Amino acid sequence: MRAKAMNHLGCVALVAILTSGCTAADFAMPTGAMGSWGAPNSLVDSSPRGGGGTTPTGSTINGATVALFQTSIGPIAWKGVQLAQMQSTGTTLLWNAPPDRNNQALAIPQSGLAWAVGYGVARYQNSEWNSDVTDVDAVATPTTASSQRVLLTDVSFAPGSSTVGYAVGTRGTILRYNGVDRWTKVTDAGLTTENLGTVKVLAPNDVWVAGQVLMHYNGNEWTKVTTVPGEISGLAVVDAHNVWASTGSGLYQWDGSADWTAWTAKFVPTGKTVGAPRIAAFGNTVVGLAIEPGVPSGAVFTYRNGTWQTETVTVPADVGLDTVVLASQNLAYAKTYDNSGVYRFDLTSKTWSYYSE
Repeated sequence: MRAKAMNHLGCVALVAILTSGCTAADFAMPTGAMGSWGAPNSLVDSSPRGGGGTTPTGSTINGATVALFQTSIGPIAWKGVQLAQMQSTGTTLLWNAPPDRNNQALAIPQSGLAWAVGYGVARYQNSEWNSDVTDVDAVATPTTASSQRVLLTDVSFAPGSSTVGYAVGTRGTILRYNGVDRWTKVTDAGLTTENLGTVKVLAPNDVWVAGQVLMHYNGNEWTKVTTVPGEISGLAVVDAHNVWASTGSGLYQWDGSADWTAWTAKFVPTGKTVGAPRIAAFGNTVVGLAIEPGVPSGAVFTYRNGTWQTETVTVPADVGLDTVVLASQNLAYAKTYDNSGVYRFDLTSKTWSYYSE
């Protein structure tokens, strides 16, 4: 089971489609990934790449899905000792999986290059995974006392860049990639010790980090945002002037004004307990989806024409879901809490369906 340092999911299933007037996308994900990524219980490798090349073409991608990752090339499934890319035409063996200790988040800034984080940082390059040197190695290890241990929870690179990268984690940890061979701990004044769970990088002078606190870096200093209540479970950055944050008390948007604290509540639940959704930007649309981890069933909500409404859809009965990833503005995948399978949610037909182990 993939351990999470912070609760990134919410208390009932929530699907939100939030339309804005912007055009740039935070995630360069497939926009029409509506097909399956393999037959149930037998995911066939159609094009193995990397990982040492030990898996022959046409071999079965074995093992239960133990983690799902939201990346710049779309959803990635961690299956056994392999990473599989979820595509409309079927699943493709991407690479062998990184060491288990680096199972919290995955960033793929360019073809054949990736970083995985957890108890340290691992780099995929030249068809193999190697540990990167970081300034938190001494406390980013499972053998460290829990009171001192640092767990890195997310990693992000600026669009189109393989050198402008940040990673965040517990105990207020922020790492900056030096563009060559090392991750260095950021110790700028004003940073706090609260746990951090997500990071989005637009440019060297435009970085957002969030978790128990929300902060922005403009290239010179960090600004703490205090007007978004609650712990931040997700960030979606449409462009430099349109940023969304999800919390247990609703969705909030910053419109690019000079005041970093000027966030507008876009959905504040009334008389309902709703969780903070996983959110991502697809062109001019922000999509959110959240579930109560491990708890079966739950209502689905959508946002259309300025109004929230309940859909006649529920999470499959007796199925407790875990991590959610978004493939497009019309398609999402969710892993079961016990790693017994992956379910697909089609926002167009409003249906959940079993997808694969």
